[in-house]
Amino acid sequence: MENDAPIVVTRTFSKAHGFAAGRLGYAVGATRVIDGMKEVLLPII
Repeated sequence: MENDAPIVVTRTFSKAHGFAAGRLGYAVGATRVIDGMKEVLLPII
């Protein structure tokens, strides 16, 4: 992100691409925000 704003953009492939049974998506944002998310998210695997 250009100015390191605390904004996160997320997108899922679940319903939009016929992948309803799966859990696939992504998040894009400032490094400090994504690092904070990594600290509180549960591991998928």
